[in-house]
Amino acid sequence: MEWRHERAAAGSEPCSPPFRNSNLASPTNLSLVSLFASLHACCCPLTHLLNLHSTLSGILISLPIAVRDEEGPGGVGVCVLLLRLMCSRLDGRPVLEHLEAYLARRDGVDKALKILRYSTKLLLASPIAPKDPEVYGRLKDFDASVGSSRKAFRLGKFIQDVNVLKKTNFNTRDGFLELVATGGEGFYYFVEQFVWLVKAGLIDKRHSKRLTKISAWAEFIGYFGSVALKSIQVSIYLEQEAKLLQGMRKKAEGGISPVSEIKELQALQGKRLMKTLSIIQDLADSLLALTDIRETKGVLDNPFLLAFAGLLSALISAQKNWKNC
Repeated sequence: MEWRHERAAAGSEPCSPPFRNSNLASPTNLSLVSLFASLHACCCPLTHLLNLHSTLSGILISLPIAVRDEEGPGGVGVCVLLLRLMCSRLDGRPVLEHLEAYLARRDGVDKALKILRYSTKLLLASPIAPKDPEVYGRLKDFDASVGSSRKAFRLGKFIQDVNVLKKTNFNTRDGFLELVATGGEGFYYFVEQFVWLVKAGLIDKRHSKRLTKISAWAEFIGYFGSVALKSIQVSIYLEQEAKLLQGMRKKAEGGISPVSEIKELQALQGKRLMKTLSIIQDLADSLLALTDIRETKGVLDNPFLLAFAGLLSALISAQKNWKNC
């Protein structure tokens, strides 16, 4: 907000009411700013969410002046503001460079599409869904198109699960759970290729229902193994944290500062948080798989609940991928 202070120091006239240019204040332009701010928030690591309110407050404060300072056709001020936002830095790294690395990954594009799809589903299932049949139909078509695009991005993804299984020792408890989790996921990705070919029109649509159910069962079994394995890992982290805390108390009683133990404890807590979020993601995705398996409709088949579960899973996964790229 440096430009704001410069204008005040120069003795310029008081700020006029925000958005005096009605073209710049159009709902379309404001939605562009909201969309970028939302994407920025979704991609930031969850550990930064507590500080997000200050960033958004700065955006909202500077928005009227940034828009007002630009002369010309509507949208110019908004574009300038978006450029300023995109040139910002996250953890010392330019956001655009981080975004480029994120979208260069297969999982990055897949999760971006997943966020778009389940955001659309959530909108369609909410009370604020568009009343215009034409707009509603376009959103439904967009949802279906993004769903097909996601399946195309999974082409050959099962190979990574095959490679993991080749390195796994199945004689242990964790090895068996790894077989269930990774094997189920790999088989799911393999069958999903044929589901995509059905949607693309290469395979007869009469096979769609059977392939979808096989795919859903494989996915559900994979999530069962994954949740069990990650729950064991979380319990191990808790035991390690308890031992560290006990050692820290002994050092504190002896008048020794447990600096190294504090760093190790923070690292363990970070790992446990990520593993817990991963469990939540798996549970949300398993709910979606369960709806494809079940023939009857019930409470768990509520469209809003399913859309929320899908969006929650997408945001957690996007955050993990963002942090790792």
